[in-house]
Amino acid sequence: MEVCTKSLNQRAAVAAFFSSRRSKRRAGRCGGFTLVELLVVIAIIGVLAGLLLPAIQSARESGRRSTCINNQRQLGLAVVSFEAATGHYPGYRVVQAVHHAEDGREQARPASWVFQLLPYLERNDVYTQYGDDASDADLHPSGAPYKLTPPDLGLGFAVCPSDGQIGGKSDFPQAILGTPPRSHLSYVCNSGMMDVPQYAAIIAGLVRDFQGNGVFFDLFPYSDGLRDRYNSHRLNAGVVAAVPTSLKLPRLKASVLTAGDGASTTLMLSENVDCGNWTESAEAQVGFYWYAKKDESDAPLPPPEAVRINGLVGQRAQATTPEEDSYFARPSSFHPGGVVAVFCDGHTTFLNESIEYAVFAQLMSSWCQNAVDPWIPQERIPAIYRQPLDEGSY
Repeated sequence: MEVCTKSLNQRAAVAAFFSSRRSKRRAGRCGGFTLVELLVVIAIIGVLAGLLLPAIQSARESGRRSTCINNQRQLGLAVVSFEAATGHYPGYRVVQAVHHAEDGREQARPASWVFQLLPYLERNDVYTQYGDDASDADLHPSGAPYKLTPPDLGLGFAVCPSDGQIGGKSDFPQAILGTPPRSHLSYVCNSGMMDVPQYAAIIAGLVRDFQGNGVFFDLFPYSDGLRDRYNSHRLNAGVVAAVPTSLKLPRLKASVLTAGDGASTTLMLSENVDCGNWTESAEAQVGFYWYAKKDESDAPLPPPEAVRINGLVGQRAQATTPEEDSYFARPSSFHPGGVVAVFCDGHTTFLNESIEYAVFAQLMSSWCQNAVDPWIPQERIPAIYRQPLDEGSY
C-alpha cells in the first residue's frame, strides 16, 4: 500500500513539473512576437508611410509655392512702384552705371531689370554702391571700379525655393570675379518677342521689338558690341564704351497698357528654372518671350515643345543650336502642373502648363491687335494671336 501511494505521488510530481513547463512556455509566447506577427507589423508601417509621404511632400511643396507667390508679388509691387515713379515700366536690360575715367573715357555696364528695382525692394545699399551714385574712384576688391563690376550678391526674393537648378544655371560672373556666382535668379520678365540683334537693327533700320508685344524692352542706350546674329539673345555684353546708338528705346507706359489689353490681363513676371543669374542682361537669360511662326498659308505653326510652359524643364544644356536654345526663354518651374505668374496690376496666379499657346501669347502681348513680329515686320502675325482674350480660357 505504501509502495502504491509513493508511486502515485511521484507521478503527480512529474505531471505537475511538465504542466509548469507548459505554462511557462505559454506565458513566454504571450509576452513576445512571432516572426509572422513581426512581418505583419512591418508591412502595416510601410503602408502607412507610403500613404503619409505624399501628403508630407505635398504640404512642403504647398509651402514652397506660397513663398514663390510672395516673392513674385513683392517683385510685382516693386515694378508697379517703379512705373508710378518714372512713368514707364523697367527694361529687361538697363544701365548699371557709367564710369568716368581720369583720361576722359566713359564706359558703361549693362544690368538686368532686377538691378533697376533694388531701391523699391529695400536694397538701395546695393543700388547706390554699384550704380551711378557710387564714386568713380570707389574700387571693388577685384580692383575694378564698383560701377563696372557686377553686384554678385544673393537676394532672397529672387529665388524660388522649388527651383532645383539654383547654383547650376550659369557661371556668370565667375569669369569676371573668379568666384562661384551667388546672384541666383528664378524669375523672368515679359520681354515680348525675341529682339532683333542690336547691330542688325542699326544697320537695317529695324525696330528691335514692338510695344504691343510685351512689357519689358531693351533700355540700354549704348552699343553693346555684340555682332553674333544667332547667339546675341543669350550673350551678355560686358563693359562697353558709353557711345549712344541711334535706336529708339521703347518705354512702355501704363496708359498704353490701359488703352490696349489692360494691366489685369497682361503678364508681367513669371519663373524659369532655365534662366540665368540676375547680374546677367541677355534677353533669354532674364526674360521670356513668345513666338508667332506661321506656314505659307498664314496658318500658325504648332510651337516646339520647349516653347510651352514647363516644356522640357531643365534641359536647356541639351540644346544643340542657337534656335533651340532660344526656345527655353519661357516660363518653367518644378511646381507640379504649371508656374506662378504675376500680372501688370500686381495680382498673382498659377498658370496651368496645359494652357493653349495662343492664349499664352495673348496674355504676353500688351496690345495684341498691334503685335508685330520684329523679324518680319512687313507681315502680319496669324490672326489667332490678335484676337481679344477670353478670360475664361486660362
